[in-house]
Amino acid sequence: ACRDQIESQACCVLANFLPQATLNELRQEAIHDLFQLIRPTDDEETWGPAYSDWVPDSPTFGPDHPRHKRHKTRVDFVGYSSFPVTSILRRLYESREMEALVSALVGERMYKCVDSSRSLNLSVMRNAGDTHGWHYDSNTAVVSLVLEAPQAGGEFEWAPYSRDEDN
Repeated sequence: ACRDQIESQACCVLANFLPQATLNELRQEAIHDLFQLIRPTDDEETWGPAYSDWVPDSPTFGPDHPRHKRHKTRVDFVGYSSFPVTSILRRLYESREMEALVSALVGERMYKCVDSSRSLNLSVMRNAGDTHGWHYDSNTAVVSLVLEAPQAGGEFEWAPYSRDEDN
């Protein structure tokens, strides 16, 4: 069923993917061990392009093309290199089982991302108005694991099959 969802919607929600006890451990790790490693945004908003390969004044795309639209981001995060090797989240990310699961769901062999700025990230949005901003991930597949439901808002949006190499 999940494979069919990925084919049709480019997304699959695995409810109860982890046992509640494991999810509680991950949440506690994030709150007690990882929050202290956060690289703060100093309450400043940044505005960035939706595309990681954005090139200003690209002759390929006109000035009104969506590639030139900038989106608000205000989020704190912990990057891969800051995760202790003993971290449960890091061990889950690095596990062969997770790699095999993602490969099976996507339908092709997947590998862990070697770019530490794009691999494992803990995004923390704790204040009203915090947002990750609209963006396109340049990886073939992305796993988003929600550790805590938001008190309000928190919409997870995606646009299936909305871009290809030419647009």
